Amino acid sequence: MSDSNTKRWIAFARIIVGLLFIQNALPKLGASYLLHFGKEAARWSSNNPFPFFKTFLNDIVIPHQQMFALSIGIVELLVGCCLVVGFMAGLASLTGFVHVTALLLATSHLSQPLEYISTPTWAEPSAYTLLVLLILFVSRSGRIWGLGAKLGTSRSILW
Repeated sequence: MSDSNTKRWIAFARIIVGLLFIQNALPKLGASYLLHFGKEAARWSSNNPFPFFKTFLNDIVIPHQQMFALSIGIVELLVGCCLVVGFMAGLASLTGFVHVTALLLATSHLSQPLEYISTPTWAEPSAYTLLVLLILFVSRSGRIWGLGAKLGTSRSILW
């Protein structure tokens, strides 16, 4: 496979991952998610094997659950939109990487990561998602089929 074909496949993967982020974000901007997020965060905190993250959940997330619930939906929506259009795809994939890492730290000890929130099994966070986001970040995926190619005169990897 030629270098340009590889870049096109990576751009295609970027668009698909962006669409999946958008699809996951839309239900999180509704009232049902905001109402059930507190139960989810409490469940994530109970028996969490990572003491630093359990403390973060108990001391910061749960007391400010509405803000975190809304910010999760907004972050996923922004990451998805930026990946789809290829604008600041590096920053978007890095933000998505941090977001998915936090979700994995919160839910890795559970047999059913999202209980109160209906999410298809294929859309739950996984180590594969982290790998794809890392590839998108390193490959500068916004430079093909994206606004990063049109606007990015900078050599920054965040474009």
